[in-house]
Amino acid sequence: MPASNERRIAIFGTFDVENYGDLLFPLLAQQRLAPAGMDVVAVSPTAGVTRYRDTVPVISLAEFAKTADSFDGILIGGGNIVHIRDFGLPGYDENAYPALWAGATAHALRHGLPVVWNAPGVLAPEGTAPGPDWLQRVAAAANRFAVRDTQSADAMARWAGRRPEVMPDTATDLPHLWPEAALKRRFARIRKKLKIPKARPVIALHVKARSLRRTSVADFAQQLDAALEAAGATAVLIAIGRCHGDHELAQALHAAAPRHTIAYDDADTLQDIAAVIAGANAYLGASLHGQITAAAYGVPARLVAVPNLHKFEGQAIQMDRTADVVDSWETALKDLPRVLEQPKQALPDAIAPQLEAHWNRVTQIFAAGKQGPAHADIFPDAAIETALATAVAEMRQGSAAPARSGADAPHPPMTRPPAQPAWDARAFNGLIADQDYAAADTYVGSHLAQTPAHLPARLGEVRLAMARDEPQKALDLSAKLAEESLPTPGSGAPTSNAWPRRDRQMTPWLGISPGSMRRTSTRPC
Repeated sequence: MPASNERRIAIFGTFDVENYGDLLFPLLAQQRLAPAGMDVVAVSPTAGVTRYRDTVPVISLAEFAKTADSFDGILIGGGNIVHIRDFGLPGYDENAYPALWAGATAHALRHGLPVVWNAPGVLAPEGTAPGPDWLQRVAAAANRFAVRDTQSADAMARWAGRRPEVMPDTATDLPHLWPEAALKRRFARIRKKLKIPKARPVIALHVKARSLRRTSVADFAQQLDAALEAAGATAVLIAIGRCHGDHELAQALHAAAPRHTIAYDDADTLQDIAAVIAGANAYLGASLHGQITAAAYGVPARLVAVPNLHKFEGQAIQMDRTADVVDSWETALKDLPRVLEQPKQALPDAIAPQLEAHWNRVTQIFAAGKQGPAHADIFPDAAIETALATAVAEMRQGSAAPARSGADAPHPPMTRPPAQPAWDARAFNGLIADQDYAAADTYVGSHLAQTPAHLPARLGEVRLAMARDEPQKALDLSAKLAEESLPTPGSGAPTSNAWPRRDRQMTPWLGISPGSMRRTSTRPC
């Protein structure tokens, strides 16, 4: 328990899942605020306990709501948490994410607590600017309003009417938490345990299933083995996001390419993961916080940006590491010899002062103590959780339609629409990549409502089911689609044995295979 003279600060984020990047934020905040007599308490949708022994203990949103008056301030973020999406994660209700920022702010105002945005990422819905009054009140209530990239700032400005400051992701502050020399010593012990010869280059390698696109584990393992053989290097396979099944993929890759890989998927401290990255000769991976860790310790890197989310480019620009970002594993492996030859690269001189200024301001805000009603209540005279659920439901309904592109812009008055609606594949692919499944569902539904047999929309249904991790639905939809495309009885074409053949042809075409149906989380880490 904190001493009676300490201030209690609640930091909100997804700290109840086994994801390296998210779990760093409470530790970084604790390191910065503890010298000022502030105790950091992590708050997440659930009070789930992870395998990592060096994390900050977490309480649930419900527990915070009951004890909010015992806190002295709140931090929101980091991580990609500022949105209204429902990713259907175990233990998370449909409003878990908006509760981490809008709900947290509402509780803070009810108890006079200062609110600081700790550089989270923003995934604002399309077509929602300007947002409703309650959203504008959330933005106005922030005593410090900062996000981690320009696109997040632009989105928030359109969505809530107030533009936040842009600053680096606070994970770039890692050397302040774990000095490089300490991590190098830690890596030396890990290297010895893994029996990697001292003269052999080490690659810290992180592979996320979705970053492989349609490449099979066997094919990628073959490519990886060839690249490591040519480089004379060993890849230590790290599981940055166990919540996404990274540990299972690491084991599978090692089994398929055992000559030059080591599966290091069972780390039970975050420091060990950081030590492998900081001690390696290079980092190749699909994790933003893997690359940020590499950059923080000067390690040459390649970040496989699949899907290409704006957070990758946003951080790379601030860290002067845009050359790190590549669009495929093929490019990353091809670049490996050049990456191993790169010298260490320090972060830009501007980053340390930005982080210092941020934490100094945060400390000042919290040191000033609780405040009076300087801002309007987010949900006046209403129970916060109930009012938030209603407000978010209305916003989801109002913003379900995707932004229109030239391909499906409305027709001018008196113009007869085409019999088959235009399908904007790029727009639909963008919704899937951004995991905006509600908008994607609406987009598919609007096309099928006009033309039920519209093939691109039918295939879109299958893709959406796969993205939502609904394998049986995807298989049923694809089976129905294949069956409907077969010759009808009496047409003179054989039908009795046609479906099994068609099934074998169609499921690979749609990207459906037993391996692709393995359940993985779709949370935007």
